[in-house]
Amino acid sequence: MTFSVTVWAGIDFTIENEAYQVMQLTEGRIKVKNIGFGGSVYFEPEFTVLYNSSNPDLEFALKPQVEKPVGSLTEFNYKTPSWNGDMNPFNAPGSKTVITPESYSRDGNQITWLFADQTDFSFSAKLVLPAGISEPKITFTLVPQSDGYFSAAYTGSPEYADSLLSWAWQPLIYTGKRFPLSPCVVPEFQCPVPGVFLNSNGFTVGVCADPAEMPFRLPLWDNSRFALGLRNPTDRMQPMLFAPIFGGPESLMSAQSRYDFSFYLILNGESWYDNFKHIARGIVGFSDYRSNAEISMNQTLDNLVDFILNTSGNNYSYWYENQKVNGYQNDKPGWGRQQSIVIPLSLAMVRDSEKMYNERALPTIEYMCSRNRQYVILDGSIPCMNGPIDQPVDWAALDLISNSRVPSFSQFAATDSYLKNRVDVNAVYSREQAMRNAKNCLHELIAIYEMTGEQEYLDDAEKVADDYIYWRIDQEPLDFYDVASSFWIYLAPMYPALERLYDITGEQKYLDAAVKGAQQRLAYNYTGPRIPDTDITLDGVTVPAWRISAAGLNTEAAGTAASHRAIFMTPHAPYMLRMAEYGDDAFLHDMGRSAMIGRYENYPGYAYRDRHRADVLQADYPLQSYDNYANSAHYNHPMPLASFLIDYLVSDVYVRSDRAVKFPSRFTDSGAYFRGKIYGDRPGEFYGETGVWLWMPGALVSFDNVQVNYIAGYGNGRLYLALTNQSKEPVSTEVSLNPSLVNYQVDHAVNVWQENAVSPDKNLVNGRVTVDIASEGITVLAVNGVTAKTSFQHKYIGDSAEKLKPESFNEYTNTSFGKVTGMVISLSHQLTSGYVWLEADITQVKQATLHYTSIGGQWHELTDSEYPFEFTVPLGANVSEFLYNVEAVKIDGIREVTGSVTLPVFENIDSRKISGKIINIHGGDVNRVELNCGDGYSVFSDEEGNYQFDFVSDGAKTVVAQKEGFFFWPASLTAEFCSDYISGLDFFCSDSFFTVYDKLNIIALQWLAGNEVFCDGLAVCEKGLAADISGDCRVDQYDFALLAETTGTAGIIDPSTIGITASSESTQWGQRLALYAVNGSGLAGDAHTNSVNGTMWMSYSSSMPQWLKIDLSDIYYLDRLKIWNFNMAGYTGRGVKDLEVFYSSLNTSQPGDPLSNPGNWYYAGHYTLTEAPGEADYGTANEAMPDEIYFPGNIYVRWMYIKVNSSFDGSYSGLSEIQFYGY
Repeated sequence: MTFSVTVWAGIDFTIENEAYQVMQLTEGRIKVKNIGFGGSVYFEPEFTVLYNSSNPDLEFALKPQVEKPVGSLTEFNYKTPSWNGDMNPFNAPGSKTVITPESYSRDGNQITWLFADQTDFSFSAKLVLPAGISEPKITFTLVPQSDGYFSAAYTGSPEYADSLLSWAWQPLIYTGKRFPLSPCVVPEFQCPVPGVFLNSNGFTVGVCADPAEMPFRLPLWDNSRFALGLRNPTDRMQPMLFAPIFGGPESLMSAQSRYDFSFYLILNGESWYDNFKHIARGIVGFSDYRSNAEISMNQTLDNLVDFILNTSGNNYSYWYENQKVNGYQNDKPGWGRQQSIVIPLSLAMVRDSEKMYNERALPTIEYMCSRNRQYVILDGSIPCMNGPIDQPVDWAALDLISNSRVPSFSQFAATDSYLKNRVDVNAVYSREQAMRNAKNCLHELIAIYEMTGEQEYLDDAEKVADDYIYWRIDQEPLDFYDVASSFWIYLAPMYPALERLYDITGEQKYLDAAVKGAQQRLAYNYTGPRIPDTDITLDGVTVPAWRISAAGLNTEAAGTAASHRAIFMTPHAPYMLRMAEYGDDAFLHDMGRSAMIGRYENYPGYAYRDRHRADVLQADYPLQSYDNYANSAHYNHPMPLASFLIDYLVSDVYVRSDRAVKFPSRFTDSGAYFRGKIYGDRPGEFYGETGVWLWMPGALVSFDNVQVNYIAGYGNGRLYLALTNQSKEPVSTEVSLNPSLVNYQVDHAVNVWQENAVSPDKNLVNGRVTVDIASEGITVLAVNGVTAKTSFQHKYIGDSAEKLKPESFNEYTNTSFGKVTGMVISLSHQLTSGYVWLEADITQVKQATLHYTSIGGQWHELTDSEYPFEFTVPLGANVSEFLYNVEAVKIDGIREVTGSVTLPVFENIDSRKISGKIINIHGGDVNRVELNCGDGYSVFSDEEGNYQFDFVSDGAKTVVAQKEGFFFWPASLTAEFCSDYISGLDFFCSDSFFTVYDKLNIIALQWLAGNEVFCDGLAVCEKGLAADISGDCRVDQYDFALLAETTGTAGIIDPSTIGITASSESTQWGQRLALYAVNGSGLAGDAHTNSVNGTMWMSYSSSMPQWLKIDLSDIYYLDRLKIWNFNMAGYTGRGVKDLEVFYSSLNTSQPGDPLSNPGNWYYAGHYTLTEAPGEADYGTANEAMPDEIYFPGNIYVRWMYIKVNSSFDGSYSGLSEIQFYGY
């Protein structure tokens, strides 16, 4: 039935649905009632139509004035539309016509309003109340009568004085009581949800664009279809909608064309957050819409790490090795940038990657020590070597990760000068003071407390946090005083710091505040446009529309919202998962997932920017030069992005496991989005089982379903896997372990938890097992009896290296070219290096040479002819001092040498005293072994070869082992384990015990063979195996060298019986090979011929140094070498004069060379040879004799590397024969 009234006839009627009543009142207003809420407010059917016959000069440039306390800036970095230089749309050029209906009519649940025709347009509107619980929807129609620019503003919402408002919400920056000071509008592209709303006296009112008005595309400045505002021309707060934007897209209309637009009226008694959620979910249709796409998040992480390390062979990540930075082409061409001190180190730890440590983590730490800022110019024209960099939170984290081993790290955190006495816990601070305290030092106070354990810092942090919660969380923000910049992390409350305080104190108030802060943070994220259920082809790639949706992402910042759109840097995502768990808030969870799941397959560049893109999602997208990027790239971002992925994977499992699978974290903060949790330096927990190390090397596990993400850990003789299903369908998947990373047998028992309940065990057969995972669920596996083959973690886990002395850092200032700084950087015995750098720039010095010694008193040198002048020297595990000086060639060519500096390294290489002597080792059983290992345990044998060990700390329990071997066990383990070793002695530590054969030569062969043994259980390695003398949780050449003194008869090792081989830097012709210098050719007894071909080695090149590398094919205990120099008649000047000897005991893999792989080699010494006589019987009595090189204490060798530094005549170099003495 249709009911019409002209002029207002005093007729009143009501339309309603399940949630709302709308009453048409006689004076023209409508009264809207929310039935569930019970409240009613009046809306006017009033519109203001803007018209101008010419372009109204729309721009997007002005920064609005914002409320800030006296003495601070009043301009905020946030652009708004303006017309002829004025951001007030009602001041735009042209006419503004306020219109109300002349008549209305009703047709069922629809009210139609008719307006008087105007000179330049006609206008009508209708209100529809759809069935169900939908809000009232108004649709207006504007028909121009003249050509020109038009916009219709809905100006009929209730209006309020500022003093009557509890809060307001206008995207992007006007939240709480941060009200706009003058009328300004926000275009569609700046709207996370398409609405504005405010609250007065418990009533929330607002307007919201119909999401049907938002086509599926990336909203931009030049395609935004509407704008929203709160401040009206009378200086009152009133929700308003403008469509189209005056002067913008669609605003230019021709006479008799038609423009329609729809929007909803908002009325309830809910908070801003509940309204934001309702608009997002109930109106726009946002949901938990994402899943893994073509690959899992773990594969994405693998791809990203490969990109970071340039495993493709091309420097696509723009890493500049000399400057130790990534290129910063996007913002500062010709510059490089570093980011976080500790993120690369965390990645090296979690990924178990020595390559990441050597090529990114250590250079990054060195950079941060020596440079004074994150940005450096690549050509060196601006000095920068006056560090350290100012990142107190990261320095504190590094100090913790390194077990406070390096005093400089804590000093760089600047605790005393920066934070001491900064906060008075008894003071009553004003709001501004409280905000300033939080902004300037809350993160730092927490970090320094964690580093020092000093209660004062925690007390100060809690005082700052408590004040902050009172002023910023419990009350609406009044202004922008606490905002450091327009990045969203600064506009939102400090939820990361509040979560950290909860982690430390366990106080619920901090967690509750963190949840509220996270809710405010997500209000800057897109929730639309609605996603069509179709495929879309872009950039030659066809993908489902959901894959390219920006819902869940955000712009970079308020100040760059027009340009940096839908960025992929989403550190908030793992926080949202955790806050959703703590606050029981599914919306937070869905927003967190939408920010990361299925987003990209490698580094996708920075943002979508100007449109949806499919090419940036592909795995090979970043494998190109910067100039070919379709969007933009910041090469300091991939490293933090990888860290965010790990945090997300860990947090996802933490939440799904009901907090039963968890890992401790540290915190990094290097500004803006580069803050969050990092992992890897401490073990975590799987369902109550502690001592589990997070372990996620590339390609550890494979699945036959891309919806499965995982985290992994090892410990307690088990490999743990937590598998998460990212889809809404249950999955069954085969789990396959990588045999190059996991040592497994044919069959292993697998304990299973499904949805956090114990499930029937399964069996891992040949490295494979099939499991089920519930929809959006979790399945956890513990594989028994397998061993993780770590490549990096064992070098620091359980390491017993003592703290360095303060003297391990030195600033040498007695030079004419500026300060020279040296320090020792150490994470463990094996991860120790010396780092020396010059403050001098290219106007002072053109070349620097480091002269240093660290082993055996032999001096070495490194030369750097490119700024910055710096040196890295690997030191390894057995170094007590690092001695160096620096020789600088100044810009005028004058050389200047510093005095010598000695940096102490390890005062006690091994604190346990090992005593004993092993005799009769070559050819018979060991007659007697006695090893007194200290700490309450010992191992010894009787004369019959039976071995026993005593648990002194547990009541002298004695166990007799098999005669074939003896057994080492730390006293900290309980006696109940003792019986395990009796059967099946296992060299690989599987079952948590360790055995070796009792003949010394066999012991050595096994230890130093490719089976460098390390145990996977912290309980075993924490105190150290008895055989693990160096305490690095593995048994290797360090331990053997310390194990025992040895006696025996050394003889010539016959090269014809051992398969000796040799190679060289260069070889002159095929008749003068390196092999001929080691295989006995040319020797008759002790006499060597002077005929060269087939009997001697000679280099092809005269450049120095040259080298020979010799493989004895097995391990031998050597006490000396005998060397016949180059004996070619008439050419003995080509003989080697100066050489250095290195050796390695690796027995299964190539050790590389000492320069590239110093950790695999030992330095034997520096030697000078005598020139050969050139006679045919070189080496016999009455003639010149060959040189003999003795090795004090004997050395254990398979590989030998001879570095030739010079020959007698300076031309080629050569040797006749090297003879090896040992057994």
